[in-house]
Amino acid sequence: MTYTVIAARARSLARMSTSGTTDVEIWPMINMIYNQFAEDVHGLPFQDYIAIAAKFFPRTHFGFHLVIVGSSNNDIDSDIAVTDADADEQTGTEMATELQAQIRTAIGVGADLTVTWSNFAFTVGGIDSTSIVITEPEAEETYVNYVNELFGGNQSEVKTIVCDFPEGCTREQDLPADTVSVNTVMWDDYLLVGLVDQSMFEGIKGTGDPLNYMIRGKKLMLAPAPAEQKKLYIDQKRLPALDAAPDGDSDITEIPISYHLALCYGLAAMLLEDTFEENIAKMRREMYWKGVKKYICDNANVNTNTKRTVSNKLRYGVTV
Repeated sequence: MTYTVIAARARSLARMSTSGTTDVEIWPMINMIYNQFAEDVHGLPFQDYIAIAAKFFPRTHFGFHLVIVGSSNNDIDSDIAVTDADADEQTGTEMATELQAQIRTAIGVGADLTVTWSNFAFTVGGIDSTSIVITEPEAEETYVNYVNELFGGNQSEVKTIVCDFPEGCTREQDLPADTVSVNTVMWDDYLLVGLVDQSMFEGIKGTGDPLNYMIRGKKLMLAPAPAEQKKLYIDQKRLPALDAAPDGDSDITEIPISYHLALCYGLAAMLLEDTFEENIAKMRREMYWKGVKKYICDNANVNTNTKRTVSNKLRYGVTV
């Protein structure tokens, strides 16, 4: 149903005309009941693919040691803090920009060394030198060693270092903001095993194709941490994508039309509550809840499978 149709039916159920609640006032109210219905049925079914992204959580007491020899204006032998201000969920590009600034500041005037991010790795260099070496910080009382988390371990090269995969940088992925719950997670067409035990999940280290996942708030945690893009599929329940500027032509697209009458009853209850007609509002609200319960029951009865039919990926390689 369009918002115009829902508004007309709700006004009829509330014994109200457009003079009581104008169209401009009622369109946002339909958005509200649309969203409320999705919350009351514990989310609407939706499938999505998530692109793997790296995240960094730099702190001012995280550091590394950098030695550059033989450069005309970039020589250094010093510990360097990875950032001058604590930050959360920095992208690879943002982290590269911060690292470049920190290194150039440590070197001093004239430094032109670059740090870039591409293909889940930092590239450090682009200068004339005979040696570039990155190791753990020497001042252990000042800095936490953050070499593995940034550069994938100690690094050594002549002019430019293409570093290794930063340890664990893809472990945490953002779920869509409107996610209510996650039913299934698949990596490259293989079903991942969900874990709820934090200690068990944190015990899984390393890099490679994920085997397990855990949901923490609006975050999807993967273990091991993937080092490349593959299909990351989630079957979830979420809130509807609402029209930010609804009008009469807006439509209810994510709830089957057989349940739209419940929205009419819910909207009518809202209108009646605004005019303090609590008794009739209660009756309309009860009809709304009947629609909610029918939706939940119908969706629970759609899938009659008693067991999963998708096999998990083997935890070891097989050669023939």
